[in-house]
Amino acid sequence: MTVDQERVRQVLETVFARQDMEDVCKQRDLGGVIRILTKYGITQGQIANFTGIPQGRISEYKSGKRIPTAKHTFEAFADGLGMPAPLRRHLGLASSGGRGGAQVVSDGVQIPTDTFDLQIFAEAIGKRGEPLKRRELLAMVAQLGAQSALAIFGLAFLDVCVKFHDARGSRAWAA
Repeated sequence: MTVDQERVRQVLETVFARQDMEDVCKQRDLGGVIRILTKYGITQGQIANFTGIPQGRISEYKSGKRIPTAKHTFEAFADGLGMPAPLRRHLGLASSGGRGGAQVVSDGVQIPTDTFDLQIFAEAIGKRGEPLKRRELLAMVAQLGAQSALAIFGLAFLDVCVKFHDARGSRAWAA
């Protein structure tokens, strides 16, 4: 770790102990988190390096132009910046950092095994280069009783969808 990274980690540790940081985390306001960090000398570029989120997107969050809602965005912030357990919980995340891993389903598509998120699912299938109509996917999920089916059979459901897609080809998804 370079001297600069060590200094940044020290600043992060100090800022994470502040009440205003706890308050913005309770509001799930990543823009507020970024504003506080920059107030204490952490640059958007440094935040981007730690979190893996592009600096332009960090700027959009800070200005309020874009409001993050996806769990994986909050995880990237909390994991990358090394947020302590209480702040992670305020953001709606598990106390411990890191993902539980990813399962490779088919053709290199990876889905986190600790959560199942329809957006992640749609993006993963979309990355295969096949067109995907999200409303049709959501309608199919709704027929299965979305919440209970996904909570219990999340990855098994994904496997079935991928096998269906492979058997029927891209027309089954794009029609």
